Amino acid sequence: MKVGDILLVERVLNCTGGSHPAKEYLPDPALMKTARSLSILSSSVRTGALLTAPRVMLNSDEKSKFLNEWLPEAAAVDMETAAAAQEAEQKHIPWMAVRVITDSLEDEMPLDFNAIASASGYIPIRNILRELIRKPGKLPDLLRLGRRSSLSAAKLTNFLESYLEKLDCATL
Repeated sequence: MKVGDILLVERVLNCTGGSHPAKEYLPDPALMKTARSLSILSSSVRTGALLTAPRVMLNSDEKSKFLNEWLPEAAAVDMETAAAAQEAEQKHIPWMAVRVITDSLEDEMPLDFNAIASASGYIPIRNILRELIRKPGKLPDLLRLGRRSSLSAAKLTNFLESYLEKLDCATL
């Protein structure tokens, strides 16, 4: 997938535990049906599997290795969706996931976010600044990631606004 593409998640594999097979979560069919009807409107919307990883994949080698280990045909990797799906299923709440791609398989992360994150996954701004002082040449790459994140947020907002307009509350 390309940066800015929207992924309607058909299934989520929780790969955070390291054991095969991964726990699988499936979205609510009625919610997905509505989302799929919107996907006809744009060539940048596709459906596919999503892998949830235990850490940020920093470069194309790491991403490729992770995909090949778990599910080579998966459309994307993230760190959050499996936990959200698990929580929804435990509470019997219908769910679906929509993700927007901020970095492609070939892209490298500008910083080692795994090393600068707290135990809870939060990345304090001081840690980012400390890394940039040590590696000032990474600033353009970090700014590029920021722009991509902003583009992705805008695309997700537009998709969700259209989705909510179309959503029939009776399907819930």
